[in-house]
Amino acid sequence: CIMAFWNAPLENAAHARDAVLSALQCQRVIAELNKSLDAGLPETPAIRIGINTGSMNVGFTGTERKLAYTVIGDEVNLASRLEGANKFFGSDIIVSSATYEGAKDAVEARYLGRARVVGKAVPVPVYEPLSEKGRLSAAWAEALPVWEKGVKAFYDKKYEQSLGVFTEFAKLMPEDGPGALYLNLSRDYTALPPDDWDQVFNLTAK
Repeated sequence: CIMAFWNAPLENAAHARDAVLSALQCQRVIAELNKSLDAGLPETPAIRIGINTGSMNVGFTGTERKLAYTVIGDEVNLASRLEGANKFFGSDIIVSSATYEGAKDAVEARYLGRARVVGKAVPVPVYEPLSEKGRLSAAWAEALPVWEKGVKAFYDKKYEQSLGVFTEFAKLMPEDGPGALYLNLSRDYTALPPDDWDQVFNLTAK
């Protein structure tokens, strides 16, 4: 596990943007590295990234023999939980709404939903960055409006409609993890609509 942070020790007004752009670059680089791997390897290396923005304690921790300049606090813990939330959504990068607000002018992203992570009572709206602004792939340029239509129908409780939309999305993005999640949920809720769901995903694993 690797942790990085911005805006300390030097102030950086664009810290949320820079963090998200760095995450996108990390995913691009590992994708390029994987192209040169031996095809016989049992697994392909992959990384998950979680990003949060908020007030944290920053400074030196430890002892004279082992000092570390780092950040600690609830907002740091949330970033760690968001990294793990990728396993639930099937995504590669998850950012909190606070980070998204600070980076949205520089990146293309999609809304994933509201998640209540382990150790937190208040749900957090989460997003997945897809690319830098203006650099969305042709495939995503076609698929993103379909995704947004499906998500709107789903949260409007029009599950049969969302099932049709996410079926269309799956044809455009057949390997997409969040798309598979919403397709399955739409199918389940069309058959048996939930009567008490608060539209929050309660994550039970870190």
